[in-house]
Amino acid sequence: MKIFRLLTASLLIAVCAELGSCSSEEEIPTLLEIDCQQAENFLSEGIIASPFQCYFEITVTANKSWTSTINYNDSQKDWCEYHPASMDITNDMSMSTFTNVRLMIAQNTSGEERSATITITTGDISKSFTIKQKQNDVISLSTDLIKSNSNGGNYQIEVTSNIDYDVQIPTEHQDWVKFSNRTKAISTNNIEFTIAPNLNYDKRECDIYIIPKNGIVTESLAPSLHILQLPKSLIELDKLQETFPKEGGNAIFLLTTNTEYEVVIDKTYSWIKLDKIENAQAKVQKLYISVSETETPRTGVVLIKDKNSDLIQELSITQTNKSASKSVEVQTAGTLFSLIDESEKYQITSLTVSGRLNSNDISFINDLLLKSKGGKGKIIAVDLYNTLIDKSYGTDEEIDKSMFGNTLIKNIILPKYTRSIGWDAFRNCIQLETIQIPSKISYIGASAFNYCTSLKTITFEGNSLTHIDNWAFSDCPIKSIYIPASVIQIGWGAFSCPQLQEIHMLGENPPTVGNSSPFANFNATLYVPKGCATKYWAAPIWGDFKNIVEE
Repeated sequence: MKIFRLLTASLLIAVCAELGSCSSEEEIPTLLEIDCQQAENFLSEGIIASPFQCYFEITVTANKSWTSTINYNDSQKDWCEYHPASMDITNDMSMSTFTNVRLMIAQNTSGEERSATITITTGDISKSFTIKQKQNDVISLSTDLIKSNSNGGNYQIEVTSNIDYDVQIPTEHQDWVKFSNRTKAISTNNIEFTIAPNLNYDKRECDIYIIPKNGIVTESLAPSLHILQLPKSLIELDKLQETFPKEGGNAIFLLTTNTEYEVVIDKTYSWIKLDKIENAQAKVQKLYISVSETETPRTGVVLIKDKNSDLIQELSITQTNKSASKSVEVQTAGTLFSLIDESEKYQITSLTVSGRLNSNDISFINDLLLKSKGGKGKIIAVDLYNTLIDKSYGTDEEIDKSMFGNTLIKNIILPKYTRSIGWDAFRNCIQLETIQIPSKISYIGASAFNYCTSLKTITFEGNSLTHIDNWAFSDCPIKSIYIPASVIQIGWGAFSCPQLQEIHMLGENPPTVGNSSPFANFNATLYVPKGCATKYWAAPIWGDFKNIVEE
């Protein structure tokens, strides 16, 4: 009986011990849950992301440490980042830990959708979700400019797109720009435009827009194509024929044009050369005709060709075997025209005249002068030293404004008895290089030599000159000037010449200059007679010169 009791007690202790052992080793179930409040249908579809850079927050609920991996499902890699990628959990497993994982998805600049799978593992449990990012909708053009000549024609551009699109031409341009639209949802296709001929002398332009059919317009989804059509080419010459004397000379011709052009001279016409005009517009052209060594006339052709079309204008150049210099003596005023043969008057380049002249003679000479615009004359040198000018043309012995202004005269010898030069007399004579002012001249009028942009030398003879009016020599490229002692008054801007470096005053007393300076600036050196520096320094305007030197 005693033995039975001991056995029963032992079994009871063993059973209790076994029961105690089972209770301490019981496993708590592993917990893993993932969610994303920003994504609809996350459990079934994962994350559907736009093509732009975006962020999502994933909530991981677990009671054990967890790790993660990401698998990219296409060729594009490393476009998705997240943190943290793992978590160590050391607390009581009966307690769940919530972890917020921040997910960053880079912008998809490609035209293809991409995806990745993220797997989170804890213990023997793994859960995965997918990330799908939409493609970047793309419309790109092979060029953004079509430049058409005036003839128009058919032009193609290549369109790369992964969406449907429309081509929009503004209504006001649909009469001259048309297209055949062949859209595709994906890949590449061509759009062909037909541009009608431009019959106007002005260019025309328009912008064509490639618009997504889904109506979403952004800078990258609405590229524009600029169409520029050149105008109908125009090349007109102020003359189609020129005749030159045996000595040759220069020919000036003007173009009216709206296009790029080139002047072409065949090598067989080596006696005709294209010359350069300084201070002139590109539409003014100058030809140099060399001296003829033969006794027979010769003819050449100069072509003015449009660079953008087959338009050509021809200028015929004929060189005679007659001389270009002419000397005549006028016995009776008004008869100069009768002393020069009609066949030679527009071939003369140098004219010497003596005798008495009236307004008719001066007008005749002016007609024979070379001009930059209009006229047939070729004279660039005139000698009037032994002439008297009738008072019917201004005042007696005056060079009036109508005589030489706006001509291309290069050399002029004025009448020896000239007493005044009228206003604008030589204004805009852009080829005049030197001028000698006769000793009897007492007055030079306003703007008399204004804008003579080749005039570098001015010589004053004698001591009769007293007045130099406003702007008389302004904008001339002179560097040095000697002003006679007889000058008592100089108008404002009379020597407003930016290149002027030396002013030599021969008079002991500074001339009156009024309220404004005759000079462009006071940087030039002012030379005055010995002992006169103080007078000039104390005088209005003259004292503003920075450097006054006695000589």
